[in-house]
Amino acid sequence: MDLFLSLSTYVLTGVVAAILVGVIVVSARHRRDPDKGFFNASSISAGGGLFALVAGLVCAIVLRHSPLLQQARFISFYMGFSLLLIGNSALIRHVTHLAVGRAYAAVHTTALLVSCYFLFNANKFVLGADGYQIPLKIYWLPPFVVTVVGTGLFTWLINKGYRSLRYASIYNLLLVLALLRLSSIMPSINPVVDGLEVFVPLLAAAGFGLASIMDRASRNVASKTTH
Repeated sequence: MDLFLSLSTYVLTGVVAAILVGVIVVSARHRRDPDKGFFNASSISAGGGLFALVAGLVCAIVLRHSPLLQQARFISFYMGFSLLLIGNSALIRHVTHLAVGRAYAAVHTTALLVSCYFLFNANKFVLGADGYQIPLKIYWLPPFVVTVVGTGLFTWLINKGYRSLRYASIYNLLLVLALLRLSSIMPSINPVVDGLEVFVPLLAAAGFGLASIMDRASRNVASKTTH
Protein backbone atom coordinates (compact mmCIF):
# COMPACT_ATOMS: atom_id res chain seq x y z
CA MET A 1 0.00 0.00 0.00
CA ASP A 2 2.82 2.42 0.87
CA LEU A 3 4.47 1.79 -2.51
CA PHE A 4 1.15 2.32 -4.31
CA LEU A 5 0.54 5.60 -2.49
CA SER A 6 4.07 6.83 -3.21
CA LEU A 7 3.84 5.97 -6.90
CA SER A 8 0.39 7.56 -7.11
CA THR A 9 1.74 10.73 -5.52
CA TYR A 10 4.62 10.94 -8.01
CA VAL A 11 2.37 10.25 -11.00
CA LEU A 12 -0.33 12.73 -9.99
CA THR A 13 2.28 15.36 -9.15
CA GLY A 14 3.75 14.82 -12.62
CA VAL A 15 0.35 15.25 -14.26
CA VAL A 16 -0.40 18.47 -12.38
CA ALA A 17 3.11 19.76 -13.14
CA ALA A 18 2.72 18.92 -16.85
CA ILE A 19 -0.55 20.87 -17.06
CA LEU A 20 1.03 23.87 -15.34
CA VAL A 21 3.98 23.69 -17.73
CA GLY A 22 1.42 23.71 -20.53
CA VAL A 23 -0.04 26.95 -19.13
CA ILE A 24 3.42 28.52 -19.09
CA VAL A 25 4.25 27.35 -22.64
CA VAL A 26 0.97 28.57 -24.12
CA SER A 27 1.38 31.88 -22.30
CA ALA A 28 4.90 32.28 -23.70
CA ARG A 29 3.59 31.80 -27.24
CA HIS A 30 1.26 34.76 -26.75
CA ARG A 31 3.69 37.10 -25.00
CA ARG A 32 3.59 39.46 -28.00
CA ASP A 33 -0.20 39.68 -28.12
CA PRO A 34 -1.94 42.97 -27.23
CA ASP A 35 -3.34 41.04 -24.26
CA LYS A 36 0.13 39.98 -23.13
CA GLY A 37 -0.50 41.25 -19.58
CA PHE A 38 -3.07 38.51 -19.08
CA PHE A 39 -0.73 35.81 -20.34
CA ASN A 40 2.23 37.09 -18.32
CA ALA A 41 0.17 37.14 -15.11
CA SER A 42 -1.21 33.66 -15.77
CA SER A 43 2.29 32.36 -16.46
CA ILE A 44 3.58 33.74 -13.15
CA SER A 45 0.66 32.21 -11.23
CA ALA A 46 1.18 28.83 -12.90
CA GLY A 47 4.91 29.07 -12.25
CA GLY A 48 4.25 29.68 -8.56
CA GLY A 49 2.03 26.63 -8.34
CA LEU A 50 4.58 24.55 -10.23
CA PHE A 51 7.44 25.63 -7.99
CA ALA A 52 5.55 24.98 -4.75
CA LEU A 53 4.41 21.57 -5.97
CA VAL A 54 7.71 20.27 -7.33
CA ALA A 55 10.08 21.89 -4.83
CA GLY A 56 7.91 20.75 -1.92
CA LEU A 57 7.95 17.16 -3.18
CA VAL A 58 11.70 17.22 -3.82
CA CYS A 59 12.34 18.50 -0.28
CA ALA A 60 10.11 15.76 1.15
CA ILE A 61 12.12 13.11 -0.74
CA VAL A 62 15.68 14.44 -0.41
CA LEU A 63 15.40 15.76 3.15
CA ARG A 64 13.08 13.06 4.47
CA HIS A 65 15.30 12.29 7.46
CA SER A 66 16.78 15.75 7.88
CA PRO A 67 15.97 18.03 10.83
CA LEU A 68 15.68 20.85 8.28
CA LEU A 69 12.87 19.19 6.31
CA GLN A 70 10.06 21.47 7.48
CA GLN A 71 12.09 24.65 7.00
CA ALA A 72 13.10 23.71 3.45
CA ARG A 73 9.63 22.46 2.55
CA PHE A 74 7.77 25.51 3.79
CA ILE A 75 10.25 27.99 2.35
CA SER A 76 9.54 26.31 -1.01
CA PHE A 77 5.82 26.74 -0.42
CA TYR A 78 6.27 30.38 0.60
CA MET A 79 8.27 31.15 -2.54
CA GLY A 80 5.76 29.44 -4.80
CA PHE A 81 2.75 31.15 -3.25
CA SER A 82 4.56 34.50 -3.33
CA LEU A 83 4.75 34.07 -7.10
CA LEU A 84 1.03 33.27 -7.11
CA LEU A 85 0.39 36.53 -5.24
CA ILE A 86 2.42 38.44 -7.84
CA GLY A 87 0.47 36.76 -10.62
CA ASN A 88 -2.88 37.47 -8.96
CA SER A 89 -1.97 41.13 -8.43
CA ALA A 90 -0.73 41.51 -12.01
CA LEU A 91 -3.89 39.93 -13.40
CA ILE A 92 -6.14 42.24 -11.36
CA ARG A 93 -4.12 45.26 -12.44
CA HIS A 94 -4.26 44.21 -16.10
CA VAL A 95 -8.00 43.55 -16.16
CA THR A 96 -9.29 46.24 -13.79
CA HIS A 97 -6.39 48.76 -13.53
CA LEU A 98 -6.74 48.51 -9.74
CA ALA A 99 -3.40 48.54 -7.89
CA VAL A 100 -4.07 46.10 -5.05
CA GLY A 101 -0.57 44.65 -5.03
CA ARG A 102 0.82 46.65 -2.10
CA ALA A 103 -2.06 45.95 0.29
CA TYR A 104 -2.17 42.29 -0.80
CA ALA A 105 1.60 41.97 -0.32
CA ALA A 106 1.46 43.72 3.07
CA VAL A 107 -1.04 41.17 4.42
CA HIS A 108 1.06 38.34 2.98
CA THR A 109 4.28 39.73 4.46
CA THR A 110 2.66 39.91 7.89
CA ALA A 111 1.57 36.28 7.58
CA LEU A 112 5.11 35.31 6.51
CA LEU A 113 6.67 36.99 9.53
CA VAL A 114 4.28 35.25 11.91
CA SER A 115 4.76 31.82 10.32
CA CYS A 116 8.54 32.13 10.07
CA TYR A 117 8.73 33.04 13.75
CA PHE A 118 7.23 29.66 14.60
CA LEU A 119 8.98 27.81 11.76
CA PHE A 120 12.51 28.86 12.74
CA ASN A 121 12.18 29.36 16.50
CA ALA A 122 13.35 26.13 18.14
CA ASN A 123 11.49 27.05 21.32
CA LYS A 124 8.21 26.81 19.37
CA PHE A 125 8.90 23.43 17.75
CA VAL A 126 6.65 20.45 18.41
CA LEU A 127 8.51 17.15 18.03
CA GLY A 128 7.00 13.82 17.16
CA ALA A 129 7.81 10.45 18.74
CA ASP A 130 10.64 10.03 16.21
CA GLY A 131 12.24 13.29 17.35
CA TYR A 132 11.49 15.17 14.14
CA GLN A 133 9.68 18.49 13.90
CA ILE A 134 5.92 18.26 13.30
CA PRO A 135 4.44 20.84 10.89
CA LEU A 136 2.13 23.20 12.75
CA LYS A 137 -0.99 24.71 11.20
CA ILE A 138 0.47 28.19 11.65
CA TYR A 139 3.12 27.30 9.04
CA TRP A 140 0.36 27.21 6.42
CA LEU A 141 -0.82 30.76 7.09
CA PRO A 142 0.95 32.47 4.10
CA PRO A 143 -0.43 30.07 1.45
CA PHE A 144 -3.90 30.46 2.95
CA VAL A 145 -3.60 34.26 2.94
CA VAL A 146 -2.60 34.31 -0.73
CA THR A 147 -5.37 31.98 -1.89
CA VAL A 148 -8.21 33.06 0.42
CA VAL A 149 -7.59 36.78 -0.17
CA GLY A 150 -7.12 36.09 -3.87
CA THR A 151 -10.42 34.21 -4.05
CA GLY A 152 -12.18 37.02 -2.19
CA LEU A 153 -10.74 39.73 -4.44
CA PHE A 154 -11.58 37.89 -7.64
CA THR A 155 -15.11 37.09 -6.47
CA TRP A 156 -15.70 40.73 -5.52
CA LEU A 157 -14.43 41.92 -8.90
CA ILE A 158 -16.54 39.35 -10.76
CA ASN A 159 -19.59 40.76 -9.00
CA LYS A 160 -18.46 44.20 -10.20
CA GLY A 161 -18.65 42.98 -13.79
CA TYR A 162 -15.14 41.64 -14.47
CA ARG A 163 -16.32 38.18 -15.47
CA SER A 164 -13.04 37.35 -17.22
CA LEU A 165 -11.58 36.77 -13.73
CA ARG A 166 -13.83 33.79 -13.02
CA TYR A 167 -11.16 31.23 -13.92
CA ALA A 168 -8.65 32.88 -11.56
CA SER A 169 -11.23 32.87 -8.77
CA ILE A 170 -11.90 29.15 -9.20
CA TYR A 171 -8.15 28.44 -9.47
CA ASN A 172 -7.49 30.08 -6.10
CA LEU A 173 -10.53 28.49 -4.47
CA LEU A 174 -9.44 25.00 -5.54
CA LEU A 175 -6.00 25.64 -4.06
CA VAL A 176 -7.70 26.57 -0.78
CA LEU A 177 -9.47 23.18 -0.81
CA ALA A 178 -6.18 21.35 -1.36
CA LEU A 179 -4.53 23.35 1.43
CA LEU A 180 -7.28 22.38 3.87
CA ARG A 181 -6.20 18.74 3.59
CA LEU A 182 -2.46 19.41 3.37
CA SER A 183 -2.58 21.48 6.55
CA SER A 184 -4.68 18.82 8.33
CA ILE A 185 -7.44 21.34 9.02
CA MET A 186 -9.68 18.92 7.17
CA PRO A 187 -9.77 15.70 9.23
CA SER A 188 -7.93 12.67 7.88
CA ILE A 189 -10.07 9.72 6.77
CA ASN A 190 -7.58 7.28 5.26
CA PRO A 191 -4.47 7.67 3.06
CA VAL A 192 -6.33 7.08 -0.22
CA VAL A 193 -9.13 9.55 0.51
CA ASP A 194 -6.61 12.05 1.90
CA GLY A 195 -4.66 11.85 -1.35
CA LEU A 196 -7.79 12.40 -3.41
CA GLU A 197 -8.72 15.41 -1.29
CA VAL A 198 -5.38 16.96 -2.26
CA PHE A 199 -4.96 15.94 -5.89
CA VAL A 200 -8.53 16.30 -7.17
CA PRO A 201 -8.54 20.06 -6.36
CA LEU A 202 -4.96 20.42 -7.67
CA LEU A 203 -5.80 18.69 -10.95
CA ALA A 204 -8.95 20.78 -11.29
CA ALA A 205 -7.03 24.00 -10.52
CA ALA A 206 -4.39 23.22 -13.14
CA GLY A 207 -7.17 22.34 -15.60
CA PHE A 208 -8.96 25.63 -15.00
CA GLY A 209 -5.67 27.49 -15.43
CA LEU A 210 -5.11 25.83 -18.79
CA ALA A 211 -8.74 26.39 -19.82
CA SER A 212 -8.39 30.09 -19.01
CA ILE A 213 -5.31 30.43 -21.18
CA MET A 214 -6.77 28.46 -24.08
CA ASP A 215 -10.01 30.44 -23.93
CA ARG A 216 -8.19 33.77 -24.05
CA ALA A 217 -5.85 32.54 -26.80
CA SER A 218 -8.78 31.38 -28.97
CA ARG A 219 -10.52 34.72 -28.45
CA ASN A 220 -7.39 36.56 -29.59
CA VAL A 221 -7.07 34.37 -32.68
CA ALA A 222 -10.74 34.92 -33.52
CA SER A 223 -10.30 38.68 -33.07
CA LYS A 224 -7.33 38.70 -35.45
CA THR A 225 -9.20 36.77 -38.15
CA THR A 226 -12.22 39.10 -38.02
CA HIS A 227 -9.98 42.12 -38.45
